[in-house]
Amino acid sequence: MWRSFFRMNQAACAWLARYLPNARGHTYRAYTAAVEQAIGALDEGISVDIGGGKTCVFAGARGGQVRIAAVDISPDELRQNQEVNVRIAADVTHGLPFADASISLMASRSVLEHLDHLEPFLQEASRVMRPGAHFIHWV
Repeated sequence: MWRSFFRMNQAACAWLARYLPNARGHTYRAYTAAVEQAIGALDEGISVDIGGGKTCVFAGARGGQVRIAAVDISPDELRQNQEVNVRIAADVTHGLPFADASISLMASRSVLEHLDHLEPFLQEASRVMRPGAHFIHWV
């Protein structure tokens, strides 16, 4: 039964790939590349890694005076993250501890689908994002 399912899944993926030429390879790499490109273009500002936890996959791409803040619900995981400038333990659905229009980039990987209430997070993100800021999320 499983073999049949996997064969059907592989066939469906091969058929779909013809229509999605940018979907080659693992999409985590595409996410990381997009965030690295965006953060690399910044000379200054604050970038936020939502669900920053233990590590920040794009920390090495920052340049200039860009600071990275990791926001995660788990203080234990944040303590392990030595790649960022600021570690903030918070539930992002209850607010973001940043001033209005202060964030140049906000990114997350495999986080938004776990939020019980997405709309309050999106409202807060809108409040803290600068005009023209990057908002990149892998779901």
